[in-house]
Amino acid sequence: MAVLVGAGPTLACAVLAGPATSAGRWRTVGSGASPPPLASDSAGTPLGPAAHPPPPSRPMVLEFPPIEKVRLLGDLRLVAAPRPGAAEAVIALVVGSELDAAGARPDAARLTARVTAAALERRLGRALHPAPGWKVTVATNRTAVIWWVTVAPAQIAEAFAAIAQEVVTAGSLAAGFERERSLEIEAVRARLRLESDWVARFAAHRARREANGALGRGGRFDATVDDLGLVSLADCRTWHTAHLRPENSLLVVVGAVDTRRLVLDSEAAFARWRTAGRQPAAPPPDSRPVSPRMAPDQRSPVIELVDREKSDRADVFLVAAPPPMPDPNPIATRAAATLFCDQVEEAAPGADGAGPQMGAPMWCGFEPGRARPGSLAVGRRVPVESASATVHELATKTRDFRGRSISAPTLARLVQAEVERMPLRWESVQALARTLASAAATDAELDAGRGERDAWLALTPEAVTRAAASLLDPANRSLVVIGDAGRLGEPLARSAAVRVRGLDDFAVSRAVQPRPNPR
Repeated sequence: MAVLVGAGPTLACAVLAGPATSAGRWRTVGSGASPPPLASDSAGTPLGPAAHPPPPSRPMVLEFPPIEKVRLLGDLRLVAAPRPGAAEAVIALVVGSELDAAGARPDAARLTARVTAAALERRLGRALHPAPGWKVTVATNRTAVIWWVTVAPAQIAEAFAAIAQEVVTAGSLAAGFERERSLEIEAVRARLRLESDWVARFAAHRARREANGALGRGGRFDATVDDLGLVSLADCRTWHTAHLRPENSLLVVVGAVDTRRLVLDSEAAFARWRTAGRQPAAPPPDSRPVSPRMAPDQRSPVIELVDREKSDRADVFLVAAPPPMPDPNPIATRAAATLFCDQVEEAAPGADGAGPQMGAPMWCGFEPGRARPGSLAVGRRVPVESASATVHELATKTRDFRGRSISAPTLARLVQAEVERMPLRWESVQALARTLASAAATDAELDAGRGERDAWLALTPEAVTRAAASLLDPANRSLVVIGDAGRLGEPLARSAAVRVRGLDDFAVSRAVQPRPNPR
């Protein structure tokens, strides 16, 4: 029997007491009318009564949407956000899975998600056609796999039944497996051509894994084209058994819904979902010898050069990803990343004073994590001839920012801007569903932002300065250049060792040793 905590439109946020799980921390959260006596970050970790930055220019009063939380039979959890009058309902099934954790195969996870989503779309197409507006999508990232379904509110029960049949059970995996694998390979090739920030994160992660001798099984950030070609149907079934489990999953429903009706419909659909035996043990660690990791000042910098042949442009990236910390402050890390992006956007004048040396467009994105603070990718697209100067300028800006103390007025402006943007996260059914699913995927509080609001208001300049030092530590950052290796290798090698990788599979093809700068 389900346990319903709170009911009705006046409920601001009620949760079940209990231990933290992979899809959220379940404990009591206040209504948001007054801040807690101690500040806390978005994961609920107490930060202590630290000094606050100067107050913003005007009060930050937010109307948070009502959120209702239920624990269903079999440890599956339901998060409902009623939106009376909404024409559509969004359902998200969030399955927590660290894709670079031991035993996880990101290629199998991605293919499992794609095959089951295709089966779900076929089933709903037959059941709901010609209902307008319905759609099925799936997203796979480093922290979770999320199946999305948009339907009319009256069709939620049918959508639940379809998810239970096509996603929760492994029966749909065999249908269309070869076709979906071919489509996914083409999708990865398209990402390699079009999404430079994704390529940069991938190359940087691969380099860190190799440097620490941990590129064995289960050590991939994402699937390469070769990986996807080798994954089998049995691999997908293994991933499905290991990760698609009710205690590792959460249902998010946003729309014109009644929570009690949702409980009845979801329990009817998922009544047979039970964990099938014990979770498989992780494979033994890689037995290859691991070289001792050198301190940052003991090793030469290396530029990861990803070969994109016959390109007149180069994409230059700095990728920073701190390791897991005992007591991370994810909001402080996000604040540091945002301020660093602001600095990089302020392009310095060129050598002749005529204009900026770093060209446009500029990428800057911070990707939150579950077991680690998250990763930052910042870079620009420039002519090949400007790549070396851009690498130097980006490295200089990084050193300058890391050695700078964050001022109280700067932090106050950032906090006000972040809090004032929060209502955009729940202004539509789709936006609120994305907010809740993202929180579930990263173990943040499922409260539509109340805890995050309090964490932003509790930030101190000292906390953000420490987070910036950790985020941009030389041991945690990599320089990645994507472009024609034939034209870029020699100029880049004048300042650092260059490791050249192929675009399709990121295999190391050759190394270019640094050469003295003739100047």
